[in-house]
Amino acid sequence: MSSPPRTTTAKSAKRAGPLTKGYQLKANVYDELLGPDRTMRAHWRKLMESLDRMDPGEFGHRWQRAETMLQENGINFNVFADTEQRVRPWSLDPVPFVISQQEWRALEDGLLQRVRLLNHVLKDIYGRQSLLLDGSIPSTLVVGNPHFLRACHGIAVPQGVYLNFMAIDLARAPDGRWWVLSDRTQAPAGAGFALENRIVVSGTLPEIYRESQVLRLAPFFQALHRHLISVAGRDDPHIVLLTPGPSRDTYFEHSYLARYLGFSLVEGADLTVRDDKVYLKTLGGLQQVDVILRHLADDDCDPLELRADSWLGVTGLVQAVRAGNVVMANALGSSIVQCEAFLALMPALSRQILGEELKLPNVATWWCGEETARDYAFEHFDELFLRPTFHRRTQRKVDFEPAVGMDLAAERKAQIRERMAAQGYDYTVQELIQASTVPTFHEGVLQPGPLVLRVFVAASGDDFVVMPGGLARIMHSPDTRAAAMKRGGESKDTWVLSPAPVAQVTLIGTSSGPVQLRRTGRDLPSRTADNLYWLGRYAERTEGTLRTLRALIKRLSADLANTATMPVVRRLLAIMVEYGQVSSPAVEEAVAGKLDSLEKSLAKILYDPRCPNGLHDVLRNFQSTAGLVRDRLSVDAWVTLNRLHQDRALQQPGSTTLEVGAALNALNGQILTLSAFAGMEMENMTRTYGWQFLDMGRRMERAQHMVEVLKTMLLSGAADQPGVLELLLELADSFMTYRSRYLAAPQLAPVLDLLLADETNPRSVGFQVAAIERHIENLPRDPDRAGLTKKQRMIRELRTRLQVCDIEHLATPDKNGKLAALTELFKRLEDELPALSERIAYVYFTHAEVARPAHVFRAGSSSP
Repeated sequence: MSSPPRTTTAKSAKRAGPLTKGYQLKANVYDELLGPDRTMRAHWRKLMESLDRMDPGEFGHRWQRAETMLQENGINFNVFADTEQRVRPWSLDPVPFVISQQEWRALEDGLLQRVRLLNHVLKDIYGRQSLLLDGSIPSTLVVGNPHFLRACHGIAVPQGVYLNFMAIDLARAPDGRWWVLSDRTQAPAGAGFALENRIVVSGTLPEIYRESQVLRLAPFFQALHRHLISVAGRDDPHIVLLTPGPSRDTYFEHSYLARYLGFSLVEGADLTVRDDKVYLKTLGGLQQVDVILRHLADDDCDPLELRADSWLGVTGLVQAVRAGNVVMANALGSSIVQCEAFLALMPALSRQILGEELKLPNVATWWCGEETARDYAFEHFDELFLRPTFHRRTQRKVDFEPAVGMDLAAERKAQIRERMAAQGYDYTVQELIQASTVPTFHEGVLQPGPLVLRVFVAASGDDFVVMPGGLARIMHSPDTRAAAMKRGGESKDTWVLSPAPVAQVTLIGTSSGPVQLRRTGRDLPSRTADNLYWLGRYAERTEGTLRTLRALIKRLSADLANTATMPVVRRLLAIMVEYGQVSSPAVEEAVAGKLDSLEKSLAKILYDPRCPNGLHDVLRNFQSTAGLVRDRLSVDAWVTLNRLHQDRALQQPGSTTLEVGAALNALNGQILTLSAFAGMEMENMTRTYGWQFLDMGRRMERAQHMVEVLKTMLLSGAADQPGVLELLLELADSFMTYRSRYLAAPQLAPVLDLLLADETNPRSVGFQVAAIERHIENLPRDPDRAGLTKKQRMIRELRTRLQVCDIEHLATPDKNGKLAALTELFKRLEDELPALSERIAYVYFTHAEVARPAHVFRAGSSSP
């Protein structure tokens, strides 16, 4: 099993002397930087000389800033399916991969020829099938292929373009020629990461980037954008990017591209088909969708006609495509030519269809469904890379992972050879290529690492266009086969040089014509509204946790023998018991003066990432919920959230000691960062439905939290205990407000009024309820419905109850010395606030009884 990829650190980025000093060439391998005589290749010279002139300390400092940018932007990807860690930080090498203009033009010609050929093959497979009839394509590779979608046969595609966007993986052999390793025609990943690499590297080395005259990437995305608009068939089309959701490795890229291209990011559940048309379900009603840029597997797209057990697709989508009411990019079924066995057919198909030899050859490939190929595979078994022909999720499955013949045990070899003899069509073998090496920065020096380059092609007008660059992947392992098997490694920016200065280009096109004014915000999918609502709740829950921990740790540094201190500590611990963070026995030990176990528990809550309901757990929930709506958050907001999650002061796993000063500093920093996020939310977000649900979630959480805190602090005789009212004002951040109104020590009635009923205090329950009522009034409702809706009645009853409550009566004990009226009010609020939250979820999110946790502060409550 491979280790996680290394991220270059500022320390490792420090260097001394020329970068190429000590750079070791590998025998029988083409090196991108140096020729066999160690002469630097001409197109690398300007970059390397510029890096050599840069002060080593400055280089390290710049790369430290670049790494901070990568971390704060939350760029992550399970690049090569590491089973130990599902999501890993994106790893980027500081030295870009450089390609000369002359070499790129030759590559570009070969790539364009290849895409035209593949598009023609797809058109034939899903049309006349003449290539099957004349035997040019063996029927087994089509009708026996699980990626051949029979339901899509005969469906016309706009402009005859099946491949609107695809990727091709390349490697350079020892003879200096580029070879195609694989075609990615379904939903290729990596373009968004290539774009982010460019932004980071060009921002880190801006002078070198400008002087090197590097071709820009924006024109490629402009071309893709224009093409998708053109295939829609109408002005101002609605284009969405369909993602399988945040559980997938490339969700960051889906969110990033949707924001960059200006498309709505949607999941299958956000869409519906009515009368053979696809609609986006929004709070403002159904909106027709014209084009779907999909990052979803073919057979997952429609559970009705394709894969019945898919929860990711849209029922009836194939029929909508068949009716010509929506365009899929790429066309459904395009993944069939992604099968590696097609590589063996490409040379002959190029000659037959285009009348040309392949300008960019494949890595030598043999499909063992043909006798001669199977004989060759048997003869050269140890020298070849073996893989299943079909990547099946259903039907018969070949029970082996891609492997090199020589790496298999003798018994395993015998099993595979036996099965290959009986079912050769299930096996494809390929020649191993010693990939070229490219300079990578490792441990302060340049070292050669094997290179695999993924390039991207998009439809444009009546032809295709190639991204001038790509996603370069490199390995630090000496075993170059790792690159082919996609294990470990990191990425590089790819610079294609221009002989002339390059103009600045942005994705936003210029137009001299008038622009239609619009104020959007009603096109909010229910799923997104749900996630924004819970983002607000988790933001507030995080703040409540931080303030409680801070108050408790502050008092641990005080004299616990003081009669005014211990009652407060007991109340704080009671709140944490409700959170599920400490146990009741630990509270009793603390009250008895045994503080060692309490301090260990607090250290675990603060520092242990695996502590249930601990601070890391709360922050993870906050961060993961934010990730669900990443395309709705500004870059600054996301950076702020990442700083909250990555605070180094809290990165002390295994710590069992609590240093009070350091802990308080960490908590104060967290509260300030969280306040910055709240400020961005209030000042930078337009007042659309999205903001309303985010704020409504925050208000609901704060109201329930305040009720919980008031109940825990004031009932069971605690209201008369020293320091309790002061603590309440501290937790609610309302101490200064109280002092400005009452020049006296805190008393129960005015504290209750301030924290329970005062609608001018942003921390009071009354303020939260009033804000929720305003939001509900502004949200869409059935215009034909007479009278108040159920949720309107619920919120008005809640608000009225708080407005008419008699604070003096609530603060007066009954004949038994109990605050009976206050107890009854808390009970009603504890029932009615969660019920209102459930009703909001029912109406706007799930349209069914809510499955989200209502009592979010109870120990063991679930998370979304």
